Amino acid sequence: MDTDIRAILSAIPRGEEAARLPHQELVQVLDSVVSIALQLARQVEILQEENRTLREQVRVLTEQVKTLQEQNYALLRRLNTNSGNSGIPSSKDLPWYTDNQGNAGTQTGDGGSSPATMGGTENNENDTESGTSREKAPKDSRDNPKTPGKKTGARKGHPGARQKFVTPDEELKFFPGPCSCGCQEIENLEPCYKHQYFEIPTILVKVLHIILYRGTCSNCGKVCKGEAPRKFQAGYGPNLSALVQGLITLGLSRRGVLEFLRDKGFVRTSHGEELQISHGGLNQILGRVSSALKPHYEKIGESARTVPINHVDETGWRMFGPAGKIMVWLWVMVSCLVTFFMIHTNRSKEGFLELVRNWSGILTSDDYAVYSSWPAELRQSCLAHLSRAAKKLSQDPVAEIAKGGLRLYRELCRLTKIDREALTEGEWRALMMRVKGLINLFKKRDDCLGTLARRLEKDGVSLYTFLRIAGVEPTNNTAERALRAIVVKRKSAFGSISEAGFRWLERSFSFKQTCRQQEWPYFEMLRRCISNHLQGLPQDLSMYGPVVQVAQQMRKELGFENSVQATSSSELPKTA
Repeated sequence: MDTDIRAILSAIPRGEEAARLPHQELVQVLDSVVSIALQLARQVEILQEENRTLREQVRVLTEQVKTLQEQNYALLRRLNTNSGNSGIPSSKDLPWYTDNQGNAGTQTGDGGSSPATMGGTENNENDTESGTSREKAPKDSRDNPKTPGKKTGARKGHPGARQKFVTPDEELKFFPGPCSCGCQEIENLEPCYKHQYFEIPTILVKVLHIILYRGTCSNCGKVCKGEAPRKFQAGYGPNLSALVQGLITLGLSRRGVLEFLRDKGFVRTSHGEELQISHGGLNQILGRVSSALKPHYEKIGESARTVPINHVDETGWRMFGPAGKIMVWLWVMVSCLVTFFMIHTNRSKEGFLELVRNWSGILTSDDYAVYSSWPAELRQSCLAHLSRAAKKLSQDPVAEIAKGGLRLYRELCRLTKIDREALTEGEWRALMMRVKGLINLFKKRDDCLGTLARRLEKDGVSLYTFLRIAGVEPTNNTAERALRAIVVKRKSAFGSISEAGFRWLERSFSFKQTCRQQEWPYFEMLRRCISNHLQGLPQDLSMYGPVVQVAQQMRKELGFENSVQATSSSELPKTA
């Protein structure tokens, strides 16, 4: 149709030629022009409709591209989530993940890692902000199975551990044999080398056959029965009970403990017979241990609520019963002196208040809403959680978010590693200005970078409590390490089936962790505790007296006898 219109238009006379045309021909020419105009108008309408259709298709495709791009970013963020940049445990990391790969970070000069942004990197050969030089990460961890830049074993300067000689039961002396020349006489004999050889003999279980007699009174004819002493009324003694309790709290499953005790190669009677113990007998042992530990558990809770500085965290635990699987929460309260566990049905303020009760002091925790209600001047927000969140942003697929996340990550790492004693007023104010500047720069954004900036702004003075008050740690790693044993236990036990199981768990691990902190002999104290319980004697709690005294002295030094006067966040921290 375009060709026909061009032909008609080229045939239309113009200028003097049009003036010489007769009227009839001129009318025909005008009719052709009108026809062409109508055709062009219809073609314009068609093109406009096609344009509207194409614009709508472009709009729809643009929205689809935006949606797919957001999904792609979400998947990339999820793929890049690991224990180094989030709160997930290291057991959920991919098998080939290391913290020094390209998707998780690049090596720094000190053997650590700094985040590598997926969306863009700063082309600085020498990173002046962090003071470290970057190296390229390995392309594939399978090509470099060991973490590059890090050596196995203890750090440089770590004191070595040498085996100390203990008092031997006997000595074995070995003399040189005939000389290679054939001479049989060796003179000037003297010791040249010695080491000790350790061996555990087969565990022989002592079996006492308890026989109770009965008889008839010769005077009144009443039947009288013998009664065993209380310590023999239970089927298993304190040593065996302590062994069972210790093996289970150290991570062995109940079935594994039964297999160990029933194996005659390890444990047997003096007559070569295997130990007779069942699942029910094992549960009875643990029930008696739980009852024996109750006074210790209460004393540990009292001590924990006396210490002025505590780390608090929580993790999930399950209860299996007729109602199915029920989720409960295991709370932990850790200080430099004791560790206190408590199971509660709620992960709310009710559970938190049941844990701390009337305690007042410095709380170190993550940013869970329940903890945020604690006075900001008396709370230390965990900088490790915030650093991991910033590290994850530094690996974001969006270049702008990655660059901002990297800046926050560097400042948070610098804040975490500050030496409180060597900090000067100038360094303190410069750090405050940098952190506040980044917060003000990013807090109005509506993406994940803005969310983190607003989170830091909300924490405010809680970010610097460890600089203002001596003895406060910048992270909540102490509580997370205390929960680690429970998390490992949860993977094998899956949970509890009764309230008695809850009580055993919180009492057993509170006692075990406290013994470890105080360097008390765990098995010896456990054995004495069970022995006193089996004999009906009161528990010896005298060892907690010095712990409470130290806690009270700490409260006095920090001014917690009446109240704590918090300093302004802009003031230079002073040594308490």
